[in-house]
This record gives sequence, C-alpha cells and structure tokens, in this order.
Amino acid sequence: LPLVYRSADTTLFETLVSQTSPVTVTIRPFTDWEPDSRYFIRARGERLLALDSTRYQDSLLVVQITTGSAVRYGSLSGAWQSVDSVRVGLHLEAVEKPGKYLEKVVNSWSEFHFTEIPEGAYLLSIFIDRDASQAYTYGSVNPPQPAEYFWYLADTLHIRANWETELSPIVIQEP
Repeated sequence: LPLVYRSADTTLFETLVSQTSPVTVTIRPFTDWEPDSRYFIRARGERLLALDSTRYQDSLLVVQITTGSAVRYGSLSGAWQSVDSVRVGLHLEAVEKPGKYLEKVVNSWSEFHFTEIPEGAYLLSIFIDRDASQAYTYGSVNPPQPAEYFWYLADTLHIRANWETELSPIVIQEP
C-alpha cells in the first residue's frame, strides 16, 4: 500500500489507506489535510499494475498533492418591509465564481438568515414569489404570463469568516 509523506524529506504522515476496489485506493488522514501544504504519495512499483496488466518492476511511483487554503464561512441576515404579505425569494450569488449561489424563499416574519456562506463577495437579488414555485419565474409569451418582480441590492456584500453580516431593512414595493 502507498505511504504518504508530508514533505520531500520523507516525514511520514499518518493516514488510513484502504483498497476500495481492485483499481481504487482511498487515503484518509487521521486528523485532516493541512491547508497550503504539499504531500507526496509513494508506492512501490511491483505492487502496481498498468492498464494492460503489466507490473512496474524496480520502480517507485510518486504523486505530489498540494492542498489549498481552508474554506472559511460567515453568515448573512436581514429583513424586508412590504405593504402586503408576500413570499419573497432571495438569490445570493458569488461574484468571483459565477454559477455558485444560494437561494432561499421566506414568508414568515419578513426576516432571512443565510448560514455557512463561504468567504467572498456576493450579489443579492430579491424576487416576489407570486406562484409559490420557490424559484424566479421568467414569464411566458404564450400563454401570456408576466415575469415576477425582482430587485438587485445595489452594493456588493462582502462575507467574512466568522462574521455575521446584518443588512438594514429592505423596502419592497411593486411598481
């Protein structure tokens, strides 16, 4: 089975190594992978098979793994004010990573709370969920159906690790 070293100077790193299938090996550390570190996985070649079933004689396979920074989390909360009682949907999208977003539809107490948001910059959009689909409805031409009203918060929100960001009340008013 392969051995895991913390650095090129062969400082052994304690891991649990198991063979999950004839072609797969799972390596899990006893504690955790350290962020921003380099590891080397070494396996003796005579124990490995190539895709064509030949053995690697007198060789050593070395795979280098570099871990990234640890992901840290923050939270966001706020409230909205509206003339009538409406279901409101919130869409929180990461600026640096388009396509990464969190969504929430809330209709009680006019408050919202997002937890465990990865650190970074976000845009917040708010929409009125008239059809209770829990997602923004774009509308259609045939049959005629209008799109749901939506707003973007003008500022970019910066979520910081271990911080709770609280927004001032947002006024929702349909045109």
